Amino acid sequence: MNFNILASYIYADEATLKGIGEVKEKYPTKFFLDSGAFSAMTLNKTIDLPDYLAYIDRNKGIIDEYFVLDVIGDKEKTLVNYKIMKDKGYEPSPIFTTGGTYEEVQYYCDTSEIVGIGGVAGWGNNPDCIAYLKDTFAHLPEGKKIHILGIATEKTLKYFKPYSADSSNAWGACRYGRMSLWDPKNYFYSIHRKEFGKRPSEKVMDLIRGHGSDPCLLAKKESWSGRGEAQKITFRAHLRFGDYYEQNHNVRIFLAVPGRYWLDVLVQEFENEQSGKTIGTYKYGNING
Repeated sequence: MNFNILASYIYADEATLKGIGEVKEKYPTKFFLDSGAFSAMTLNKTIDLPDYLAYIDRNKGIIDEYFVLDVIGDKEKTLVNYKIMKDKGYEPSPIFTTGGTYEEVQYYCDTSEIVGIGGVAGWGNNPDCIAYLKDTFAHLPEGKKIHILGIATEKTLKYFKPYSADSSNAWGACRYGRMSLWDPKNYFYSIHRKEFGKRPSEKVMDLIRGHGSDPCLLAKKESWSGRGEAQKITFRAHLRFGDYYEQNHNVRIFLAVPGRYWLDVLVQEFENEQSGKTIGTYKYGNING
């Protein structure tokens, strides 16, 4: 199992980078840096290109891939930033987004090994999103390495088979009260905390046990907050999901990490998953065994 993570320039402070470096020394790890343009916009912050480049320079021993400093809603400025970075000797992955021309996406394909497709984060399996991706992929050279930003749904991954994708869905339990379970038949099963007001089905309880936990613990309120049981189970489900798609479909899924605190929790569950340790009271065999 590989450990693929994506972190934003906005949130990846020195402590987070140190943690990523420690993980890379122990496990096969890929770190994709995102400029954090969307987060900066929502936080009313400005990212200066010289600062972004200096950050990349300081951490080039840790960063495996990095995206262009994009500008939300301004594809022209994004293209300018890409050309400046290229002229200065950097190798950013460009981001093609809604409103762009096919000449632009062809230029990106000609000048970069990996091309990101943005403007779809949060759309999920929305028909408009699928239509946009279908149209864009139809204009891409065969075999081109494509990274879909912000979407890693099963439907999208199976249909388009990108080189990679990223997702923040692994944080669903503590953010939205919705826990993910990875079924051995290779699909996600999702359940909301409200459903634990009564006894869940045997299938759900078996899946929870299969993730190394005790179903009874999910009836407790504290299991659905912070580092609670539901979030740890969801981390394991997404790690298994990523491993399945990388091993069987050659698609790399990068889990978005919003800082050192959550990086440490995710790393702990990655290590537990590798060793077969329990979260609660149940133990199961190593998934690779």
